[in-house]
Amino acid sequence: MTNNTPESAERVVQGPDRVYRWKYTLTREQALVHFTLMNKIGAIIATVISVIMILFFYFGLEDQITPGFLLLFILLIYGMILGVPALIGYLALGSDTRSYEMDDNCIRHKNATRGGDAVVIFDKVKWASERENAIILKEGITTYTVYVPLEDAAFVKEYVRVRIGSEKYER
Repeated sequence: MTNNTPESAERVVQGPDRVYRWKYTLTREQALVHFTLMNKIGAIIATVISVIMILFFYFGLEDQITPGFLLLFILLIYGMILGVPALIGYLALGSDTRSYEMDDNCIRHKNATRGGDAVVIFDKVKWASERENAIILKEGITTYTVYVPLEDAAFVKEYVRVRIGSEKYER
């Protein structure tokens, strides 16, 4: 751990309020995991909408819609739901910086959602595991991934393990 100010710390730093703070910019490989998941969800949504459009075409609207228009419409659906977000996401890979705070009760991913912070309360964690410098925490139906600078990963993993209990923590 370094002596950076807690507000701008790239490494894990404890502030005078006894809260640890750090920032982490996802590597391209780490960001690709989230990017791939987003693309899968987009592809599923686009496919469902396209299937519904094809069913409408074959069961009632074939006299109002030509096959060429249907194909164009399906391509437009895929382009808007999958293509544009995928392009934006791909261009943004490597610029996803996350801010975290950790105290004896929880880890906060600052500004994780439009509504504010994502908070993982240690007492409510069902299980946890680790992957390189990431800690995966399962709380309720939500799984959170907390990224830590490589130099401080061992410290944060041990800090979390002690608070959630060794029986819930897989290495």
